[in-house]
Amino acid sequence: FSGAKAQMRKVKDDRTRPMNLVPDAVLVPPELEQVFRQLLNASFVPLAGIGSGANTFVGQADLLVSAYLTSATAWHLLATRSAAWKPLIFQNRKAPEFVGVNQPDAFTVFERRTFSYGVDSRFKIGYGMWETAIKVA
Repeated sequence: FSGAKAQMRKVKDDRTRPMNLVPDAVLVPPELEQVFRQLLNASFVPLAGIGSGANTFVGQADLLVSAYLTSATAWHLLATRSAAWKPLIFQNRKAPEFVGVNQPDAFTVFERRTFSYGVDSRFKIGYGMWETAIKVA
């Protein structure tokens, strides 16, 4: 965590100026949730062979857990608040609208004898500034 944080703080723009990115979120798979919950929330952490010591990482990042991450050991450090740019961009083109085909005289209801329900929406998701996200494997 410390190394990834330092690496993100050193990122420079195309003119070799520091971007001043401050990591504020950690995205982890469910397998690493407990480890990072302890890292980011516990007041004291065990130290190898000498007991325990004060945890200097308390409150330094928000914990985000996603079952969509495919690796059980890889995690991501994100800077979501320190820059105008974001690692991912969500563009909502049409708000979600509940749609149902439930009129008895509709052709599909007559043909298949089933009612259909769904959500109609349009959106786009894309990558923003790659510098605001670091993957640690």
